[in-house]
Amino acid sequence: MNHHNEEGIVLRPVDFRERDRILTFLTREQGKVSGIVYGARSLKSQNRAATEPLVLAQFDYVERRQTTMVKVEHCEALDLFSAIRKDYSRFLYASYFAELLLLTEIPSTEAPLYFNWLSSILETLKNEPADLFCKAIWEWNFLCLLGVQPQLDCCQISGQPLPPNFLPSEQVFYQLDARLGGIRSPGYTEPNSDAAWLSSGTVIGLRRLSAGDLQWQPTRLNLRELHKAIFIYLRFHLGREPRSHGLISVR
Repeated sequence: MNHHNEEGIVLRPVDFRERDRILTFLTREQGKVSGIVYGARSLKSQNRAATEPLVLAQFDYVERRQTTMVKVEHCEALDLFSAIRKDYSRFLYASYFAELLLLTEIPSTEAPLYFNWLSSILETLKNEPADLFCKAIWEWNFLCLLGVQPQLDCCQISGQPLPPNFLPSEQVFYQLDARLGGIRSPGYTEPNSDAAWLSSGTVIGLRRLSAGDLQWQPTRLNLRELHKAIFIYLRFHLGREPRSHGLISVR
């Protein structure tokens, strides 16, 4: 049996029987790991704090024969992210990004990238309030990790390049089409459950965001459009709908 000792972030705990708990946690080396922690629900358990959701912990575990579920022999909490737990909005954002990882197949070779992505989000939320703009940035980075970031330089139907600079106008609307993996220009849009409408100002902002320009100051309309559009895009590529997304306020 292979033995491992490494840091992990708890993505999802599930109570099992009267005293035990099954965890799904993310590590740098192995990616997502599912394991059982015997006695974790006991008030006297030294492992109890480390089995809560969104905790960074040191896991000592062994692989078992004929099952993918490991046995966690010991886990020690390294960071409880108390500031996140005390703030409903921050906890909701963190839970949403943890859910995205639960819906994602993560090869062990790419595990460090996903671990660092989630760790960076938790560190930020530990020190700052959550907001929709940060959410959009983190979602874009997640799409890049998946390798499915949308093409924003030209219309995916006509092949015509989008103007490098154009004035925002509420009269002109584009679509972000998940099936095509990019933008539909005006005149090439269609009713489509896998496409979301974007005003030209939001397209401009999304292109700036994709280029790493974090000085963009989005309007509420921009943020609402991105909130919906990226959700539709993620839903298509993950094959499932992240339920916690619907709890995030867009006011």
